[in-house]
Amino acid sequence: MAPRKPIAAGPESVAPVASAPQPTPAADWGAHLYTLPSGKVARLRRPSLLAMIARGSLPNPVAAKLHRLLTSDDVPTSDEERLAQYAKTADTLVEIASLAFVEPRLILDRAPDYGNGEIGPFDLADRDLTWIYYTLTQGADDESAPFRLD
Repeated sequence: MAPRKPIAAGPESVAPVASAPQPTPAADWGAHLYTLPSGKVARLRRPSLLAMIARGSLPNPVAAKLHRLLTSDDVPTSDEERLAQYAKTADTLVEIASLAFVEPRLILDRAPDYGNGEIGPFDLADRDLTWIYYTLTQGADDESAPFRLD
């Protein structure tokens, strides 16, 4: 039987790498430049399914609920019910947009710092939010290609 090699005991036994690898820039993490329906340009990425699950904003069940809402005979009977349904839908669209935006960054928990590349949900047009939701969560990559600038 061949003798065993000694097992390294800790970090001091690890030889330094001659050229340490560098982190991948955020812009290279599957993000692309898109022209939004409003005409504004943003660097967006397709949101991670696991990130959406972790944040409670998985799109497919929401899309199914929205489809049922739009095609169902069960129309809300009061203004309060309609407003509650709109609020849930709007929250989902904004949450997913916040996962998609790389540049500028979409900030939800405080006022945006515009000088530092941040925007808030009120800076986005409704059609941009809707486009981001349907294109980046349900559309195929090749369907969004006409809007990509890179």
